[in-house]
Amino acid sequence: MDPLETQRLLSEARSAQQRARAVLDGLVESKGRRPATDALRRATGRSGAEHAIAHTRRIIETLDRSIAELERRLPQGERMALPVTVTQDAALQTDRGALAGG
Repeated sequence: MDPLETQRLLSEARSAQQRARAVLDGLVESKGRRPATDALRRATGRSGAEHAIAHTRRIIETLDRSIAELERRLPQGERMALPVTVTQDAALQTDRGALAGG
């Protein structure tokens, strides 16, 4: 794959990653405002929101791996620095880990 195509794919993957992180933040935020009872929770033990959060996290992990692979394919001088994005969900996990002594 030529470097221009790799850069284009990398740009698209980063954009998708940012959108997925925004979706994840919204899901985590809205989860606390929803009633704890739903049909999916009764059937599977996890709410629809929990399923959506887990699925979105898997999408982000896949995008992270894809971005890393695309960056490895670029010549050193053509790599763009990735902006550091801390999602609300990541901050919550960090806070929980600190409280649990982790």
